[in-house]
Amino acid sequence: MSENILLIDGMYLVFSSFFSHHAMRTLKGEPTGAIFGFISRVESLIHELHPKRLVVAFDSKEKNFRRDLYPAYKAKRLQPPEELIQQLPAIREYLTCRGIHFLEKPGLEADDIIALLARRFAAAGSEVLIFSADKDLFQLVAERIFIFHPKLKRKLDRGDVKEFFGVFPEQIVDYLALAGDASDNIPGIPGIGDKTATKLIEKFGSLAAMLAGLDQVEAKLQEKIRANIHLFELWHRLLDFSKIPAVDLDLQVPPFVASAAEPLLELYRRFQFNSLLKKMDATPRAANAEPAIAARLVENPAQLKELAGKIKTAGSFAWDIETTAIEFFKAGLVGLSVFVDGAGYYVPFLVPNAAAARFHLTITDFQNEMAGLFHDAKIKKTGHNLKFDMLHLLREGIPADGIEHDTMIMSYLLFPNRRSHQLKELSAEFLGVRQTTYDELVGKGKSRVKITEVDVEQVGSYCVADSRSSWQLVEKLLPQLRDKRLLDLYREIEMPLLHVLLNMEWHGIGIDRAFLKKAATRLQEQIAATEKEVQELAGYEFNLNSSQQLAELLFEKMNLPLSKKTRKTKVQSTDIDVLNELKGFPIVEKLIAYRTYKKLHSTYVQGLLDNHDENDRVHTSFNQTVTATGRLSSSNPNLQNIPVGEIAGLNLRRAFVAAKDRLLLSADYSQIELRVMAHFSGDENLLQAFAEGMDIHQHTADLVFAADLFSPRNELRRRAKIINFSIIYGSGAYSLARELGVSFAKAKEFIDRYFEKYNGVRLFMDKVIAAAEKDPEVRTISGRVRPIPEILSSNRTVKENGNRMAINTIIQGSAADIIKIAMIRIHGHLRSMQSRLILQVHDELVFEYPADEEKRLLAMVKREMESALPLKVPLKISLKKGRNWADMVEIEAQP
Repeated sequence: MSENILLIDGMYLVFSSFFSHHAMRTLKGEPTGAIFGFISRVESLIHELHPKRLVVAFDSKEKNFRRDLYPAYKAKRLQPPEELIQQLPAIREYLTCRGIHFLEKPGLEADDIIALLARRFAAAGSEVLIFSADKDLFQLVAERIFIFHPKLKRKLDRGDVKEFFGVFPEQIVDYLALAGDASDNIPGIPGIGDKTATKLIEKFGSLAAMLAGLDQVEAKLQEKIRANIHLFELWHRLLDFSKIPAVDLDLQVPPFVASAAEPLLELYRRFQFNSLLKKMDATPRAANAEPAIAARLVENPAQLKELAGKIKTAGSFAWDIETTAIEFFKAGLVGLSVFVDGAGYYVPFLVPNAAAARFHLTITDFQNEMAGLFHDAKIKKTGHNLKFDMLHLLREGIPADGIEHDTMIMSYLLFPNRRSHQLKELSAEFLGVRQTTYDELVGKGKSRVKITEVDVEQVGSYCVADSRSSWQLVEKLLPQLRDKRLLDLYREIEMPLLHVLLNMEWHGIGIDRAFLKKAATRLQEQIAATEKEVQELAGYEFNLNSSQQLAELLFEKMNLPLSKKTRKTKVQSTDIDVLNELKGFPIVEKLIAYRTYKKLHSTYVQGLLDNHDENDRVHTSFNQTVTATGRLSSSNPNLQNIPVGEIAGLNLRRAFVAAKDRLLLSADYSQIELRVMAHFSGDENLLQAFAEGMDIHQHTADLVFAADLFSPRNELRRRAKIINFSIIYGSGAYSLARELGVSFAKAKEFIDRYFEKYNGVRLFMDKVIAAAEKDPEVRTISGRVRPIPEILSSNRTVKENGNRMAINTIIQGSAADIIKIAMIRIHGHLRSMQSRLILQVHDELVFEYPADEEKRLLAMVKREMESALPLKVPLKISLKKGRNWADMVEIEAQP
C-alpha cells in the first residue's frame, strides 16, 4: 500500500496566516496572528489528511540561483513586515515540538524543495499532496502528484488544472513564459495576457510547436513574439522545476509521528492560544491568571444600601447585566453585577422559584438606592458594550451617566480588523482568563434552560466575571490607546457617540403596519405567481429555493453556459452574481424577480412586522464596533439597507412614518466623500468645482467626455457620477466596465482621462499607497487607524485589494468621522428640544420633530453638519421633510 505524503509550502502559509489573523496579540501586545494561523491550518490538514510523511518547506535567506540568471527576479516584492519576521522562530519551534520535518536550503526556494521531494516520492509509488496556491507548482501535477488547494480545500488533479488555466500541467511553464508571472516579476511577452497565452497553447500544444509554426499566428501577435523570442529560454530556466541545479539536499524524510504534548501545550500557553488548548483538552489559564472570584450575593435592601455606600466611597465601578432577551423592549432584567474595590457583587431580580424565599429585592428597591449613583456623572463607570446595558436600565427608569470606559469600543479602536470584540475572547487573550460561556451556563439543545432557572450563585459568578474583566481590561487597553495616539478619538468622538446612539435606539422610528401588511400580501401573491411562471418555463415542478435543483435545471437540463465562478469552484452556484451573468434568458429573468420578491418580503417587510414594539416603533441596533473604516452599521433590523426608490413597485421607505403631530426631516450630506477627497488631494479642479458650487458630476462629465458630442448630457453625467465614486472606492477598469456597460479598453480610457484632469487625486492615491507600503496602516481625518497588511502581499489580487482599502478607509472613514462629530453636537442641542435624531444612514440623518420647532431645528442641523470639521472645501447638506421617509419635499433652512 502506497504512503500518502503531504508537502506544505511554508512561505505561502506563513504569509496567508499573517494577513488573515493580523490583529491577534498577546496581552503584552506581541503579534501572534501568523503563528496561530499557521498552527491552526497545519493541525487541520493533519486531522483531515492523516499524512504518513509530512514536510514543510521554507525559502532560504540566501540568494536564489534565479537571481544570478535574472537580477530582476521577484524585484517588485516588498520586504516582509517586521511583525511577520519576528513570528518565524515561534513557527519553527511549533514544528519541532510537533515532530514535523521542515527543510530550507541555501540557494533554493520552498517551491524547489517541494518539486524535488514530490517527484522523488511519486517515483517511489507514493501519493503526494502539495498544499499551496502558487501557480508555479501546478506544473508538478501528475498521476501521483496533486495540489491541495488552500481556498477550495480539495485535491486538484490534471483535469482540474486544465479547468483552472485552460492548459494541462505539462503546459504550465509554456503558458507562464508567454503570459508572465507578476508575483515573480517575470513579464512574459508584452501584450500577451492569460487568455491569449491559453489560446496559443491550446492551438499549438507547446511553445516549441508554436515557434515552429509561427507563420500561423496573426501578424501583430507574431511581431510581438519575434521581438521577444530571445527571452523564452530565460523564462523557461526560471519557471521549469526540472531545470533546478544539482544541490546537496537530504531528501530522506522520516515518518510523521506526533511528539510529546507538553512542549506544545507550553507553546500554546505562552502565546495564549486558548482555542488550541481547548482542542487538546488542556487548561488555557495563563500562569499569571487570577483565580475566579465568587459573587457576593446582595439579598435584601440593607445589603444593597451597603453596596451603594462602597460605590460612593470608591467613586468608580464596573458593571454588567443579565437579561431574558436581547431587545430591551421585550426583555426582563435578571440581575446586575458590580465590581468595586476589588470585589464582585451580584444583585438578582429574577431568580428560580426555589430561591425566591432567600432574596427580597425588587426593581423599586434598586431604583431607590442605586438610580442616583448611576445617574451621577461624578461616579465613573466601566463596562463592555455598555449601550446594551444602559438601554435595559433605562427601560427600568434608570438613566446612566458618567460612562468613562467601554472595553468593546477600546478594543475596536485598537484592533479594527478583528472579527469579534466579545468580552470573553478579550479576557482570554489579554487577561489569560477563560470565562464560562453562555451556553455552558444555560446548556445546549434539549438540556437548555432559561437563565431565570439557573442557580443564582452560578448566574452571579458569570455576571461578576464580566464586570471584573471589563475593569481589568482597561488597565491593558488604555496604555495601548495612548501609545497609538487614539485617546482623543476615544474620548471626544466614540465615547460621546455612545450616548447619541443610545437615544436613537431608545426612541426608534415609527412604522405603518397597515402599509406593510398590504405589501406583504402583495409580495406573497407575486412570489406565488412568479414561482408558477418559472415552473411553466421549466416544464416541471421543483423547489426554487434549492440551489441543487435549480443548478440541475439551468446547467444540466437547459444547458445554460456555466459562469467562470462555477467552473473554478466546481460547484454549480446559482447565487445572484451567476444569475446576473445569465440575464437575457427568460427563465433567469423570472428567477431574479422571484428572489427580489422573496428578499423584500422576508428581509424587509416581514422583518419590520416582527421587530416593532407596542407603539409600532422599530428599535434598530446601531453598531459602533463593526466596520473597520469607522462607519456605523445597523442590525435587528438593518435600516441602513432599506432600498431607495421603488423596487418591484414598492417603496419601502414609505413604511417609515412620523408619530402623530410630528414630521420627519432628512438631512443628507452632499457628495461628502468627494469633498473629503478634494480636501486630502488638494486637486485644483476638485477644489474649484466645490468652491464655486458646481455640479461635480456634470463638471467631471465636461472634463472627461469633452470630445463626446453625441451622447445625451444627462447620460454623460450619469457615467461621470459612476466614475467619480468608482475612483474613490478604488475600482479598476474591469469593475468600471461592468458598471458602465462598456469595454475594458473604454473603461481604462475613462480612468486615464479622469486622472489626467484630476491629477492631484492620482498623486494623493499614489502617496497613500507608498506610505502604507512602508508602514502598513492608514489614518482618517480624526486619527482613526486601520492596519492594511494586505498592501504588503506579493499576491497581486490581495495587494490591489489592500491599495483599495487604504484609499477607501481614509475617504470613507473620514466622512464617517465628520458625521459622528455632527451627531454629537446636534445631540447636545436636542436635549432642550422635543425634536429627536432617530436614524443615521451613512451620510444622512433623519429627525422626528414637532412643527413648531421646524425653523430652529433646520437652522441648527444645517449649522452643525456643515461646520463639523473645517475642510478646504465647504460641506453642504440638503434638507427634506415629510410625513414618511419616501414622500418628502425639499426645504431650506431659514436664518
